[in-house]
Amino acid sequence: MRVVEGDAFDLPDAAAGRDEILKALAEIVKDALPKNDQQTFQASVRDESGHLAYTATVTMTGLWHAPYTT
Repeated sequence: MRVVEGDAFDLPDAAAGRDEILKALAEIVKDALPKNDQQTFQASVRDESGHLAYTATVTMTGLWHAPYTT
C-alpha cells in the first residue's frame, strides 16, 4: 500500500495506510486552523496499481450566532 498526497511511501497493507492518513489529517487540521470557517481536508490510500483502497475526509465548519455575527 502507498500513501500519496505530495509524499508516497510503502506500507504493509491498507489498514496501515488508513492509520497513517488519519494521523496525518489530524496534524494538518490542527496546523491549518483557524484560517477560515469552512475547510475540507482529504487524503487517500492507493494500492501498487494506483487503485483507491481508502479515503478519509475531515470537514470543519464554523458558524457565528447573533449577536456575534461578523
